[in-house]
Amino acid sequence: MIESYPALSLVPPLLAILLVIGTKKVISSLAVGIVAAAFLVADGGILSTLAKVWEAFSQIFWSEGAPNSYYILILVFLLTLGVITSLVLMSGGTQAFAEWAMTRVRTRRGAQVLAAALGTAIFVDDYFNALAVGQVARPVSDRQRVSRAKLAYLIDSSSAPVAVLAPFSSWGASIIGIMGPIVAAVGIQVSDAGAFIRSAGMNYYAIAALILLWITVVLEIDFGPMRREESRAVSTGGLYDPDEQIPGQLTDSLPRHEPGAMRALIVPFAVLVAGVIGGILLTGHHASAHGPFSKCSPAPTSPCPSTSAASSGSRPRPSTTSTSPTRTRSSRPGRPPRVLSKAPARCFRPSRSSCAPGCSAR
Repeated sequence: MIESYPALSLVPPLLAILLVIGTKKVISSLAVGIVAAAFLVADGGILSTLAKVWEAFSQIFWSEGAPNSYYILILVFLLTLGVITSLVLMSGGTQAFAEWAMTRVRTRRGAQVLAAALGTAIFVDDYFNALAVGQVARPVSDRQRVSRAKLAYLIDSSSAPVAVLAPFSSWGASIIGIMGPIVAAVGIQVSDAGAFIRSAGMNYYAIAALILLWITVVLEIDFGPMRREESRAVSTGGLYDPDEQIPGQLTDSLPRHEPGAMRALIVPFAVLVAGVIGGILLTGHHASAHGPFSKCSPAPTSPCPSTSAASSGSRPRPSTTSTSPTRTRSSRPGRPPRVLSKAPARCFRPSRSSCAPGCSAR
């Protein structure tokens, strides 16, 4: 069905988006979108649709005859972030920081600046950003009569955009891991992190979201439904529409230690940031030393020199399909130019130890 009518591939995402807007139920709307996509892939078969959904779900945990550690570790990481946030709340660290901030933040603009600044500073993960900033900034924004809709906008527009632009974040590490083999395959002379940093400048959505966020905060610009929400919060103190169904706060039922201390908030966050950055550096170093792209840069169109030539005593001849041009420079007037560098052909080897003569080290 998809092969005959490619435009049908737009139906599942549009259906999910329309249902989210109409019902305000994100999970059920996404579930309908998933089933619709499976229905199209299965060419309209009911049993085949159910089989496709189960196959996609089961592969999250089990794939190719073994546990799918990639997705399992992601789920464990997200659960750990939620546990850390709850423990910080229960230890009284969130309340202690909120009380400290309320003595210094005395205006609505200050409450919005606090939420936006925390959202920008906590770049470890977008989910953790939303959980942590929401718990910390909510008491301050409620006291200064900032609507919940405005607080949600401030948190959402500072969590994911910052996470995808920061190299030392869960998103940054994931994007670098995806870009690394691609950068090496095309033969670009730049490190994986360098390629990510350069490409971040072309992430126009994330940059525009952060710019608009701070323009909205500093100039206090509100329009459309946001203006209505803010006007009600300022005039009546109603932080949200009483006629709307607001999901309950699960954290309201958690026990809390009294009195709390700010170190109960600062120390876990600092350890988490240091642990994430240290883990990224450690795993990245291990992958660069033992991974498939550790020594020889891959170029599938340019095979490595023949090992038989090397064993016979003759000099291997690297392929010239990806050879970089020679650069020259005159050292002194009257003398011939001397060669600065000439990059050999780029080739692929499965490991550092298997690099043959003529392979280029990254």
